[in-house]
Amino acid sequence: MSDQFNAQLNDALNDLREVLPERALLRLEAKLRQIHAERPDLSGQEVVKMAFDVFEGEKVDARLDMEDARSRVEEAAAAEARLASMRRVAERSADLDAVEARYPRKGHHR
Repeated sequence: MSDQFNAQLNDALNDLREVLPERALLRLEAKLRQIHAERPDLSGQEVVKMAFDVFEGEKVDARLDMEDARSRVEEAAAAEARLASMRRVAERSADLDAVEARYPRKGHHR
């Protein structure tokens, strides 16, 4: 990693320490260093732009993952509701069978 890039990065990060939470600052620093390591031909400004493009993509991916998870939770809740309904029907069927057993039908021989 070039000394110039490190100096620019450290200056920028020092300025950002006042406005970003530590976790966000560490994540930004890691992403900038990763991009610079993979693409040392890019200028500092291009590295920053690419990092924010990556973060935007990750945000979209996270939103899609959340929507997928929400859909799975809703499907599971619907399946659970169907199962509960089927259990209630089965319980009532057993109750009905018990009542019918106490009152045999007239005219039907078993």
